[in-house]
Amino acid sequence: MTAYSKFTQLLLIAITSFALSQTGYAAGTSEDEESSDSDWKSYVLAKLDEKLYEDAFSRLLDTETDNADTSADWNNLMGYTMRMLDDPDLDASEEHYIKAVELQADHKGALEYYGELKLQQGDLEGAKKLLSRLEEVCAEGCEELDTLKKSVEAYEAKQG
Repeated sequence: MTAYSKFTQLLLIAITSFALSQTGYAAGTSEDEESSDSDWKSYVLAKLDEKLYEDAFSRLLDTETDNADTSADWNNLMGYTMRMLDDPDLDASEEHYIKAVELQADHKGALEYYGELKLQQGDLEGAKKLLSRLEEVCAEGCEELDTLKKSVEAYEAKQG
């Protein structure tokens, strides 16, 4: 193989990697999930950032067979997405949060979002229980704890 063809191959690899990273399909790993999950997760997170919940929901459905029984992140994102759809399914959303926490008891995102769902359902005590669990998980503090704490306080202030 000539030096030119090696250079060409490396250049093509670099260009392809860059192009994939710009479309939300960048390869990478998560602390909680295997790297094979990063493709769907990157796409879903990008769509959620853009508030394109239907697109995120479709992609999650496409990956359901591989993730529904094993991935806390997938269940958390499915729960969140279902809660944010124009026609939300709060019962199904709750099932996904429960599954996420069963799979990973210290999943900060699932605990926060499940607490938010409890507030949506008018279950202040349920939200406070999840807040307590987050306080244990985030002994040093974390964004999820701060967010749920503010939501609980706002809910309480609104109630009277």
